Amino acid sequence: MLDISQNGKVLHLHIGMGKAGSTTIQDFLRQVKKDNQAWPIDSFGAIGNAWKLAASSGTDKARRYWVDHLNRLSEDSFYRLENKLWIDLHSEVSSQNKGNFIASSEHISSHYCNNEDDISSLKDRLYSCFSDVHIIIYVRNQIHWLKSFYCQTVKGPTRSSQKFEHFIDDMDQYKDFWDYYSLCRAWSDVFGKERTSVTLFDSRCFVDGDLIKDFCSKAEMLSVYQSNRMYRKSNITPTFNQIQILRRLNKYDKGLIFRLPSQLVRKLIGKSNFLFSDAFPDEYDGIIRSKISDSNRKMNEQFLNECPVQLPV
Repeated sequence: MLDISQNGKVLHLHIGMGKAGSTTIQDFLRQVKKDNQAWPIDSFGAIGNAWKLAASSGTDKARRYWVDHLNRLSEDSFYRLENKLWIDLHSEVSSQNKGNFIASSEHISSHYCNNEDDISSLKDRLYSCFSDVHIIIYVRNQIHWLKSFYCQTVKGPTRSSQKFEHFIDDMDQYKDFWDYYSLCRAWSDVFGKERTSVTLFDSRCFVDGDLIKDFCSKAEMLSVYQSNRMYRKSNITPTFNQIQILRRLNKYDKGLIFRLPSQLVRKLIGKSNFLFSDAFPDEYDGIIRSKISDSNRKMNEQFLNECPVQLPV
């Protein structure tokens, strides 16, 4: 494949983390679509969600997610995607006279994690198509992240019926998601700290308190933000009581006789936040804090030292 890297084209790659505004950012990118100042990449998947770039990592985590869990790809198409994606990307970038490209997928961070060999391979391939690559990362207070992630396991395709306290007991299995320091260090070591932007997912850390404006600033597409309407938040975390009802539905919703009533109840719950307003219990926050404190101290010192708010320690 011809190397086209010396073309003056820059890729701004948002890699997550999950549960830190990714859906809101991707909805924004879908709405603005292609613009003279920023060009979302079709080859990476649906505009606004670069899922193919994540899936093409070829890692075991990617295969389990896209083949076994979601069934979006067959085993054969999963392994063929790795070559096809880069051929399609090369063709797409070569055909455009734009200078600023944008892509976003929280699955990139979850599939590549902190494996520097895999990240280095990704870097080499990206730099064969672009003159420069900038990494954008948002991280969320893990106490809030774990509660949001738990909600996703209950309301999402997994349909978990696990109690929250048992989920916290098992939180070590999700360490690749909440050990931000190991991941941010790996990506900054490979791409360079000057090309790796890390921001705490907190309005006090955003430009003018606005996630989308902050993202546009980092991706060099502020005029796109200024010329479009305001964008609503997406994929908002349900309340604790909503999740408890959904969890019980997941436990008993096994047969056809329960399916239709269950679907009706789920729709009602999703539209009735004001009826189910109880917050998540904070009795497990100390357990979470004890596990994240060492990593967060390093994050605060090395990546978030200029943020007005930092991660809990």
